[in-house]
Amino acid sequence: MDASTKSGKRSTHQWSAHEDGFLIQCCLDLKDKDGWNGDNGTFRPGYLVHLEKTMAEKIPNCQIKGTPYIQSRLKTLKSQYRLGWDDVNKCVTCDIEVWDGWVKSHPSVAGHRNKPFPYLD
Repeated sequence: MDASTKSGKRSTHQWSAHEDGFLIQCCLDLKDKDGWNGDNGTFRPGYLVHLEKTMAEKIPNCQIKGTPYIQSRLKTLKSQYRLGWDDVNKCVTCDIEVWDGWVKSHPSVAGHRNKPFPYLD
């Protein structure tokens, strides 16, 4: 238990871009594994423990716990980055502010907002 938890203050973790990337990749890998996808578009129970173990294996000295760190970070990412897929028009959709933020960290996607990808399911 760290000092901030002992003192009654909320524990925090400052996520790096490297950790965010691993978390997102781990979620994508988990989505593709049999048995982890729920019926309603979420993961089945136990996914936080699995993500915690996977990240600990991939990142040296990783102390990121499923609850509260991973759970909180996923909630934050969902609210901040509302990139969506428009299945009718076959394109990525989102607010311009969200897109501009995404392009800053991924410059190669700059021209792809609202651009149709007709062969991508």
